Amino acid sequence: MDLAWDPPSNNGGSPLTYYRVYRGTVSGGETFHNAFSASYTTYHNINLQNGVTYYYYVTALNSVGESDRSNEVSATPVGSTGTIIVQATLNGTSWSGNVSYQLTGPSSFSGSSVPSTFTSKPTGSWTLQYLSGGPGGTPSISPASTQTLSAGGTITFTLNFTNISKPSPPQNLQLAVKFATSTRKPGVRLTWSPPSYNGGSNISYYEMWRKEEGGTWKYMGTRPAEYTYFNDWGYPDPQLYLGKTYYYRLVAVNLNGLKSDPCPEVSIPVQVLIKTTTQAKVYYSTSIGSAVLVTLPVEWYGSAIAGPYYQEGYYWYYCFWVYNSTIYRGYCREIDLWFSPGP
Repeated sequence: MDLAWDPPSNNGGSPLTYYRVYRGTVSGGETFHNAFSASYTTYHNINLQNGVTYYYYVTALNSVGESDRSNEVSATPVGSTGTIIVQATLNGTSWSGNVSYQLTGPSSFSGSSVPSTFTSKPTGSWTLQYLSGGPGGTPSISPASTQTLSAGGTITFTLNFTNISKPSPPQNLQLAVKFATSTRKPGVRLTWSPPSYNGGSNISYYEMWRKEEGGTWKYMGTRPAEYTYFNDWGYPDPQLYLGKTYYYRLVAVNLNGLKSDPCPEVSIPVQVLIKTTTQAKVYYSTSIGSAVLVTLPVEWYGSAIAGPYYQEGYYWYYCFWVYNSTIYRGYCREIDLWFSPGP
């Protein structure tokens, strides 16, 4: 069964990362079936039962979450004559894994795994075309890329791979703090360079990982290969927090599905550049009646290192200042400050 769909007309302000395919044998009764990188908009569903009606819908995912479902479609596979088998070898040895290919003839079929058997297909001339994936490199097809299926017969296409290689890690990962004044939330902007070696196949996407100091790595999602930057606002956590240190690393994945080693991890303490917009007081606590540590002149620069806290009708930030060769740490009102949005 072949499925195809168009990307959403609106990505929700964040690039797509995955599609999810849901399948069932009752209308409205679909459950999760498979997931694909956002670079794929087709799926060939094999091993279905002839005469059974299958129902499908697709959803799209970005860093924020999952879309509403697409329209529901259905189809019923019907048997015919003959069998077609797709296999793969690596240096003459049997190999099984993900390969994208297109089979055309009396009908068209696409696949994404080997070996695969297409049973009960129409007789006639069939042509196999390799698209992407596999253990590395572009395979030859034997005994020929075009063969004729006779009634009740079997033909086999074999994809012959001769090398296997993984890409080198992404390079030059750099971090910078961002700040969204509308939501009062900090973020981190990641930029990087592609791997110096792609493993013999173009890079498909990047995996992004983050952890807190002393924590475990969390998967942030993927980034298509054409992008070498990303603004992290905290997914899969609710948000990032001022005052914490975050670590990042990336993995490159090529069209053969091979992953690089992680790039060297890079860390950044989340502090936001600020400056006073008036003569601002630095308080000992978030109570206006508390002691004033210092009064700063207009346009004096410092750092917001924690917050916000809401008290006394104001939003407050815990800030770091150096004034007259003295270090001050205390609370300042948001209305007295300008926050750098970052890159």
